[in-house]
Amino acid sequence: IAWAYDTGAMLGTTLTTFSPSQEVTRGMAVTTLFRLSGEKSSHRHPFTDIPAGLYSSEAVSWAAEHQVVNGVSDTRFAPDQSITREQLAVMLFRYAQYVGRDTSKRADLGKYTDAGSSGGNAAALAAKLIPLAIGSDTGGSIRIPASLCGVYGFRPSVGRYPIQGFIPMAPTKDVVGPMARTVQDLILVDGLVNGYDSNEIKPLSLEGLRIGVPHYPLWQNLDAETAKVMEQTLQKLEAAGAVLVQADLDLPDIFNLNRYIDFYIVLHESRRDFPQYLQTYGLTVSEVAGKIADADIKTYFTEILLDAGIKTQPYYDEVLSNYRQQMLDSWQRYFKQNQVDFIISPTTILPARPLADSKESVEINGKTI
Repeated sequence: IAWAYDTGAMLGTTLTTFSPSQEVTRGMAVTTLFRLSGEKSSHRHPFTDIPAGLYSSEAVSWAAEHQVVNGVSDTRFAPDQSITREQLAVMLFRYAQYVGRDTSKRADLGKYTDAGSSGGNAAALAAKLIPLAIGSDTGGSIRIPASLCGVYGFRPSVGRYPIQGFIPMAPTKDVVGPMARTVQDLILVDGLVNGYDSNEIKPLSLEGLRIGVPHYPLWQNLDAETAKVMEQTLQKLEAAGAVLVQADLDLPDIFNLNRYIDFYIVLHESRRDFPQYLQTYGLTVSEVAGKIADADIKTYFTEILLDAGIKTQPYYDEVLSNYRQQMLDSWQRYFKQNQVDFIISPTTILPARPLADSKESVEINGKTI
């Protein structure tokens, strides 16, 4: 901050405050780059929302002249619009090109995991190859890739979206849902699928809404970068008027219980339903397994779907009648006792890791898990 102030690149928001946690807008960012350049500009910009005398007016003219920062349209610059880290990176890249810096080096993002399953959708969205996608989610396959690729994924309630044609994994948990680069685009797709006008969905005021923050168990052992982002998110929610309810879940063994529930639901229902799905195409599990090249997927088919020695029905019945109900009861108690409207937690405990280091285990906070 001292460097930015001393060089004149950034000033305070008042004579005595800097506001370090305030969001950066397009106008602020372009003004900072303009000041760093040390140049002047008499170029006439085309933007109708940048009046003469606005603090960023000359900076916008300079940026438009040298194509360092473009408008959001031919006639709008949107100086008060907040920017994402990606947008800031693009501005810095163009500025570096303009001042003659070497910008030839490229990070190999292909070395990082996209979390698999619907990860192809998430990666294509992040690369701006497609505007929208439909993913599938049984245990996180929309939400986790979206999180690791920096886009948005919406897992709807079971039954909200039709799943005809979807390859069944576990109908009790299977859903399909939209993936996009903005929440507005998620709403657009949801409106098209469910027959309502997405333009009628307006931003929700957070004033007085009670948000549960179950630090145990859903915020445990977070990567430092993830923890920082989540804490900033909580601060923004609180600043918008939300009431943060710091309350842990009363189910200490939730992760083991969830793994047990997931395992037997997926195991039983996939063994029951997947062969029936293949029969509609005149295929058998054995025929498909024989053509699979990936060793991990082939193992799943041969050992899980074809092993006649695995008896799942008794465990499956116990899961649905007992353990799954324990989980539901615990969440219902949480909402009722703490009077919360919804909860917030990180989708994953860490950002994307390099593929070479993350197939079997990852390192987090100095430990390999």
